[in-house]
Amino acid sequence: MRYVLAFLALVFAVECHAQQEPLRLIQTMALPGVVEGKFDHLAVDIKGNRLFLAARVNQTIEVFDLATGKRIHSISGFGTPHAEYYVPGSNELLVAVGDDGTCKFLRGDTFELIKSVKISVGADSIVYDPGSKYLYIVNGGKDIDNNEFSLVSVIDATKRENLGETLETSEWRARSWRRWPSSAQAHDCL
Repeated sequence: MRYVLAFLALVFAVECHAQQEPLRLIQTMALPGVVEGKFDHLAVDIKGNRLFLAARVNQTIEVFDLATGKRIHSISGFGTPHAEYYVPGSNELLVAVGDDGTCKFLRGDTFELIKSVKISVGADSIVYDPGSKYLYIVNGGKDIDNNEFSLVSVIDATKRENLGETLETSEWRARSWRRWPSSAQAHDCL
């Protein structure tokens, strides 16, 4: 199956929110033979000029060089990744793994496992708050045949530990996923 990934300036807008430039297409990358089936979330390392893609069917995180548009590495060996976030300050890649219910902390240069933090199964979407250095991971829900609610795991990315989980109803989920400007607002939402 052939996929074409349209990489938008939106990725850069998240990190460089001060720019007032409208979204525009800056690059496309063909992915034939690289990613089979569906892929999930993306993350970017702006300084390192890398794009991370969660390839669910492959059970890998694919790493691309944004300058060349070529795959430069494939990270495997940890189950089905659903989302990832690159933390520039610590040079770590945080990966939500759905089937075993973990958040993997990987070195950003070698992709070696630093630590695996246990959370509930069905890990999916993630949001990182740079102010508190907390990672919020939605888990549960329809991925584990539970349409009534999901959980949000709160991970301290500095200490690499699970601080706990909070219940999320489907009504709340629609409001919950935005980038919070401060950790105080994130805690108010939870």
